[in-house]
Amino acid sequence: MRKLLILLAIGMPCNAATDPCLLLTKEEVLAVQGEAFTDASKNVHTAGDVTVAQCFYGLRDASRSSSVVLELTTAPHLHEMWEKQFEPGSDRERGESEPDAGERHAIEVKGLGRDAFWGGNRVSGALYVLAPRAILRVSIGGRGDQASKLERAKKLARMAMARMK
Repeated sequence: MRKLLILLAIGMPCNAATDPCLLLTKEEVLAVQGEAFTDASKNVHTAGDVTVAQCFYGLRDASRSSSVVLELTTAPHLHEMWEKQFEPGSDRERGESEPDAGERHAIEVKGLGRDAFWGGNRVSGALYVLAPRAILRVSIGGRGDQASKLERAKKLARMAMARMK
């Protein structure tokens, strides 16, 4: 019992399922973004029972804003969080009276995880994927329009999800 408490106190070793910096390789980022990352820095924040682990993959050419941010959100109630963010109930259920009050500016993406959405503009965009044990967010900057950024984010998300298993 004491050994278990010590392990819990110091934390379990990070693996690809919990450390977003282990989910993409330099070669994969190079293949998708046209440049390998020079460093990968991780930040972890916890609020209540929600943990967000984020990895910033910095690229050499920062002026192009072509960096990649990969984020994993874990919580015991992932599905409820997901539904609140992307699948709101009717306006009446939320107590909203204006028809546009529940409008979402996210595009549904088929064929990724259990569910996926893209939101972005010409400067940056983010792909949100409901994976089995986490919400995966891939934020991508750099060249191209929304369609090309979405395609690049989908490639990176597939690569990351393969390591999460």
